Amino acid sequence: EVAERLVDIIPCAETVRFLKTGGEAMAATHRLARAFTGRDHILTCGYHGWINSMGRPGVPEAVNSVYRALPWGDIAAYESAFADLGAHQVAAVSVACSYADIELGRRFLADLRALTEGHGVLLIFDEIVTGFRLARGGAQQYFGVTPDLAVFAKGMSNGVPLSTYLGRSDVMETVRDVVISSTGAPHAVMNRSHVEAVRRQRRYRPLFLIDIAVPRDIEPEVGEIEEVYLYDIDTLKEIALEAKGQREEQIKLCESIIDQELVESGLFES
Repeated sequence: EVAERLVDIIPCAETVRFLKTGGEAMAATHRLARAFTGRDHILTCGYHGWINSMGRPGVPEAVNSVYRALPWGDIAAYESAFADLGAHQVAAVSVACSYADIELGRRFLADLRALTEGHGVLLIFDEIVTGFRLARGGAQQYFGVTPDLAVFAKGMSNGVPLSTYLGRSDVMETVRDVVISSTGAPHAVMNRSHVEAVRRQRRYRPLFLIDIAVPRDIEPEVGEIEEVYLYDIDTLKEIALEAKGQREEQIKLCESIIDQELVESGLFES
């Protein structure tokens, strides 16, 4: 049921498989990309978990040599890397959005999609943070750019350890030829919280940081709700504006509504 709902929600999802952490799911997409394309090099943008962090002690130079970290928002750097390495050597471009200047993604991700498609290179989105937050279907839905593969993680499962790597069926089918395995990864380990959290994603609008969503001129008592991080932006605006200048009893009522809605949204368990 979770897989079916993810296919409904996420633009690139044709086939879905599960693991436990986002980092290992990102490693899985890199392995799939290499197996599918027969190429070695991965161009990365952003942090994809400790497993995929290069250039540190403990990582063999042979492994470092097939990864290249590039900046967010600068398509010229990727064009240069393609020219330097030879596009026929690049298996995938793997991208995690930069949260500070995320709107650059509107042009940058579209340019990356065109560049990768033009050279038979896979485009992978790390949606561990953006998934179900920037939009239900993550950055790919928000920016209207569909990658070949993507990873979503505990944002879909009420904080319980769970990740999914998903995408084009022909690429995902390559899993039959490579080794991707993890203790506790099979579907059977999922519990009711996973199913319920994903089910409720269809009812609720995207989740944002409250300290961005709530007007800055509201009363201090209401400002305390900025301690809650993820919530429906429209509901929060309504609550904050209605509470402004009202009596303490009304503010408490608003706080009670927030608690109740957080539980119903699947973010917190009652």
